[in-house]
Amino acid sequence: MFFGETCIYQIHSYWIYQLCNGKHFRQYHEEKSEKMVQEYYLGKLDEFWQTEQFPPSDVSGLEESPPQISIAGKSMPHVPVLMTGGTPCDIGDLSPRQVRVYYVCFDDNPRLEIHSIRETSSCKYEAIVSAPQLCSHPSFKPNVNEDTEIFCVPTSDDDIPQISSPKSYKVMLGDHVITEPFPSAKTKPIQTEKNLTPVKITTTKDPKVTQKVIEDEGAKIVSTATIAWQLRNFLEGTECLTGGKGWWHHEFCYGKALYHVHYEIKNKVKKVHQRITLGQWFPELHVRWAKDHEKDMIAARKASKPTLLLYYTNGDLCHEIKQRRSTIVKLKCLAGSKGTAIAVSLTEPKMCEYVLVLESAIFCDLFNNLDDAGVPRLSARTQDPN
Repeated sequence: MFFGETCIYQIHSYWIYQLCNGKHFRQYHEEKSEKMVQEYYLGKLDEFWQTEQFPPSDVSGLEESPPQISIAGKSMPHVPVLMTGGTPCDIGDLSPRQVRVYYVCFDDNPRLEIHSIRETSSCKYEAIVSAPQLCSHPSFKPNVNEDTEIFCVPTSDDDIPQISSPKSYKVMLGDHVITEPFPSAKTKPIQTEKNLTPVKITTTKDPKVTQKVIEDEGAKIVSTATIAWQLRNFLEGTECLTGGKGWWHHEFCYGKALYHVHYEIKNKVKKVHQRITLGQWFPELHVRWAKDHEKDMIAARKASKPTLLLYYTNGDLCHEIKQRRSTIVKLKCLAGSKGTAIAVSLTEPKMCEYVLVLESAIFCDLFNNLDDAGVPRLSARTQDPN
């Protein structure tokens, strides 16, 4: 597996990850013309990993008692390989990238393939590789947690027949199962004009949670007041939306900017460690962009999920293409959907050009009050209902 320099791949929407075992781990992007656009080496091995990282005296110990790694809550034995000397990091002190590869036996996967890859800190990566070759060695087989069988013995002869010897719980159920009919349902009288329950309506005073609640046997229905407040706060940029997982998160403040954010926790305090601006809101630049993409904007508003397109530009410099980062923000109306939840997703279809998609029922009212450039106005529907 290591000497053969077998190369395996994992393809993402933009990036392709290539691991040539015993050689290098590469991250790159190609256009349809097969022209290499961007390439990073996450780590290299100039010599065989065993002679570099595991002296002969350590190999026997590795086979007898391999280290463990937690995968999906299970402790898995593995072979660790550290690849260093990758492409210099463009963040911080320009130290070379490095990746730690964990070769693991997955008994349900007969193929040699990249299971996962993630960035644990700036320019330091961790990859898990399915290596079926390891499954032939007993020390690298996955740890199996077998269920403990419970045996039961009756304590009384009143309800359970005499059992000559202990039996498993399932067998006992097969021997003697006590059944009883379901209790009769207590039906409620049909609501008529004579016995209708009065409905109590209350209004909270805190503008952050302003909502009218109809209390009827514990049920709570959020009125349009909540939607109006949430939409108003969103359009004013007073409430920013966050999303993402792993190393990078994204933060979007409408009418202001979109960011890539990395947090670090020190002394139980979560702080922003790094922030990259993916685009800023400049109305005049959006107007210019909207004129060049008028057909696209009209088609988006007429789609099955009506969508508004907004252009955020002048983000941080993208060194690879020597241009400022930019983002197209899509506000999608989920007609017929209940609630005020907003689904957030971010993609990078082209180098340093992003697409942020926001989907929610609260955006549907925006289409009734747009300016000439397709930008929502603050309308009466988003004002203080009191």
